[in-house]
Amino acid sequence: VFASADGLSWNKVDAVRVVWASPQTLPDHVKRQMADMLAPGLSLQRILLDLHSGRIFGRYGTLFVDFLSLVLLALAVSGLWIYWRSMRQGRHRKLH
Repeated sequence: VFASADGLSWNKVDAVRVVWASPQTLPDHVKRQMADMLAPGLSLQRILLDLHSGRIFGRYGTLFVDFLSLVLLALAVSGLWIYWRSMRQGRHRKLH
C-alpha cells in the first residue's frame, strides 16, 4: 500500500487499518454564515437569465425565444431596407 501527501511522491506504508471519516455537526457560527447560501429561492438574476434564454417557459420556451429573435431580425432588416430605398429615391430631402 502506497500513500502520498501531495500526489507526486508516493511512499510505502503499512496498511494496519483504515480510518474512515465520520459526519460532524457544523458549529453555530458557520451555520449562520451559510444560511443565506443554503436558503431555498430564486435570485432576480436567475429569473432574468431564465427569461432571456427561454428556459422559464419549459421545453418549448427556447424555441419560442429563437422564433422571436428571427422575427426581430426580420423587422430590423426590413426597416433598414425601407430606409435605404427611401434614401435612394430622394424622399428625405432637407427642407429649407
